[in-house]
Amino acid sequence: MAGVSFALANFIDGGPILDLPVMPGASWASQLNRADALSCKIDARDDETRALDLRSATEPKKTVLLARTDADVILSWGLIDDRTWDEDAYTLELTASGVASSYFGRSIIAPVAALTDPLVVTDAEGYPVVNPALDTSLAGWSLGTIGKKLVEQRLAWPGAPSVFILPPDEPGSAERNYLFASLKTVGSALTDLMGVINGPDFAFDARRAADRLSLEYVLRHGTAANPRVGNDAGSWSLDELTPLTGFKVTDSGEELGSAAWLTAGRSSGAALISRATSPDLVALSGYPPLDLVDTSHGDVSVQATLDEYAAELVRWGGTLTRDLSFKVRADATPGLGQYRPGDTMTIDVPEGHPYLTGSIPIRITSISGDEAGLEVDIGCAVLDA
Repeated sequence: MAGVSFALANFIDGGPILDLPVMPGASWASQLNRADALSCKIDARDDETRALDLRSATEPKKTVLLARTDADVILSWGLIDDRTWDEDAYTLELTASGVASSYFGRSIIAPVAALTDPLVVTDAEGYPVVNPALDTSLAGWSLGTIGKKLVEQRLAWPGAPSVFILPPDEPGSAERNYLFASLKTVGSALTDLMGVINGPDFAFDARRAADRLSLEYVLRHGTAANPRVGNDAGSWSLDELTPLTGFKVTDSGEELGSAAWLTAGRSSGAALISRATSPDLVALSGYPPLDLVDTSHGDVSVQATLDEYAAELVRWGGTLTRDLSFKVRADATPGLGQYRPGDTMTIDVPEGHPYLTGSIPIRITSISGDEAGLEVDIGCAVLDA
């Protein structure tokens, strides 16, 4: 296996794609509902490097850094955040993060008119108020489409990237109102939409465009019927021929809870509090009553939205959290590039195992590796059987 290669591209138009020779120790990571992360060093004495204009080709916030397989599947990508030149070592170090944080996490929710319209106007009683025309109100859509429309609104700003591919609209009953005065970012709003009960996943993928010379970026999100992105990618076995190493299982009770308590309303000035309870943990499972407290939703101004967060929190608090961690050979079946965060898989447990029983259904939450491409670190969540 030849490993994983790194490359550069312009963020705005996706091209051209420039191969980037990296030193050993380069890393990449792709995470479900989190920003990708990449880092690498370039030896400026390398002949291939000399052919590049490193200074102009690696400008932060203008340039995409990506990691890809030999089959040209992009494993991880993001905007370069920082670059560090080391004169003693004669190297350039790059770090990059996915656009959910590096771009949309830096983009406020507002129409293009926010660039030119008055920020303050006079209300009917003659008092100055923040211009309500700059607020963003969305209703009659699914949660996924509300997130898509926030992305779409930002991409309408002058100079925004032109090569995003967005999914079609999905009608629904969801409603969200974003006050311009709160200066909330698109990235944080997407995180909030994921966090409610049945909240959708959001994924930003990169792939070769039809011209084969440039990139295009694809937004995927869960639907009302299926909030999760991903497909079934197959299985790996724990038998004597297993491609897995470092397999560990951790069961934690830190997130158990029979009652969830949430407060909000700081930005709107109206205090909100919500409670959600479940008798099952105590009555059926024999645990003592445990509380879950969340005060992180200060910008929520609608009681029903806060109640959704509470219902989701107590739902997750009903069972022990089981975490698996392991590495898998990149040349296993399925192999690197054939699965990605969001996909489901099965870990087949052989009969007679001293601790585990049956097959373990998982959902991949992260994949990461290096430029050698021999092994992949897998992060996952255990699904209900």
